[in-house]
Amino acid sequence: DGGTVLGHSSEPGSTTSYTALLTQIASKSPEAIYFGGLDSTGGILVRQQMQQVPALRNLPLGGGDGLVSNTFASTIGLNGGSTFGTVAVVDTTTSTSAKTFRDQYGAVYGAANLSVYSASAYDCANIIIQAIKTALANGAHTPQNSNDAAGGKAFRQAVISAIQGISYVGVTGHQAFDANGDTTNKVISIYQLAANTTGKPDWIYKTAVKIS
Repeated sequence: DGGTVLGHSSEPGSTTSYTALLTQIASKSPEAIYFGGLDSTGGILVRQQMQQVPALRNLPLGGGDGLVSNTFASTIGLNGGSTFGTVAVVDTTTSTSAKTFRDQYGAVYGAANLSVYSASAYDCANIIIQAIKTALANGAHTPQNSNDAAGGKAFRQAVISAIQGISYVGVTGHQAFDANGDTTNKVISIYQLAANTTGKPDWIYKTAVKIS
């Protein structure tokens, strides 16, 4: 049935101690805690302070893409219970077709700077470039100068129209867009904080959920 939510709590991003809240949560005997925020605005502190509450030390923590960062992995390490994060992109860490992109990105910017969104950002940039080329090929004109608001508006709409009809195959697979402007490649990737092949804490891809 998807489980039962035992409670909700909203805390300011400036909060420095979650111990009292976590103690209250522990009294409800949860099977997991979900944190809907960033590593820098509570995510790291929550995971660390769960260690101070005996009943929560080995409890799984889940979150969104705000937790899936190199900072979270290196700070938390492999202490405590399992930590999971979900990201609304196609995973590229296990894809052989994405290996060239990952290798080239790492060579230029450093492998440590490769995030779960790097490949998607690359594909997004190329989709925009392709749409601009299509708009120009169809007769659209760029604005004459920075003061040409009408020309800018017309060209922007031409690019938007080109994107709406685009069919692009990139690092993350095939991308097209529905009537709402959402990608048709709807995937939620699930990662777990665990040891990588070198023994260091890292976000390891576990599985994906395809949204139809």
